[in-house]
Amino acid sequence: MLSVSTPTVYIDNRETLYYGKYRYRARLKLFGLNRTYQAKSIIDVLERIRKYGRHKDENIDVDSIDRFINWRNKYASLDNKSEKQAMIRIESSTAGVFCNDLQLLRTLEFIAGPEAVDYTEIDTSVPTGIKYFVKKPKYNYRLYLKSKRVPEKFVTDLARFIDRYKETDTVIVPSEALSKWLTGNVKHWLYRYCSGHYYIEYNDESTHSLMGIMFGDMIKCRFKLEKRPD
Repeated sequence: MLSVSTPTVYIDNRETLYYGKYRYRARLKLFGLNRTYQAKSIIDVLERIRKYGRHKDENIDVDSIDRFINWRNKYASLDNKSEKQAMIRIESSTAGVFCNDLQLLRTLEFIAGPEAVDYTEIDTSVPTGIKYFVKKPKYNYRLYLKSKRVPEKFVTDLARFIDRYKETDTVIVPSEALSKWLTGNVKHWLYRYCSGHYYIEYNDESTHSLMGIMFGDMIKCRFKLEKRPD
């Protein structure tokens, strides 16, 4: 059964709902989720692992992956549009699950336990700000991180995330100070402290949702960057 305690729900201050329609986002962290792409059942996953698997695939919890596929097929499958209640986006071992029913999202805890899931709710009362520049800015958006002490894993995950999109059509550019921090080019005592001055610039608004899936609880605010009106 689900825990009767009320889960912690982080607040994401932004002016639009996720994908224009969803109020809540849950993040399910489960190794092997990337193996479920277009898999209709656990049999497809096992066959994929048999053909293309690596040594680390031995660590996949098959029962949890099976429960995830069943949940996805029931509530978020494109083949079940009339009853579709959620949307799922997978990035590596994290599934961002978007929905308007928090209680439905809480059933994700059956998949791999409550500790594998966190929740975020949109608060549209704080609109996206606008930063004006004398000249047309190079990028369309800027997202600031929170000032917060962070685990080493956050630094590693963010560095890998940014590196993954280098030289691709998805523009994700860290500020100079953030780049130095991610590469360890700072004083040792600063390495585990994320500064609120660190920011990431990008062009597509959808990148904000992508960042939210991976690092939603570390996003402080975002701005649209525009040339100052004449």
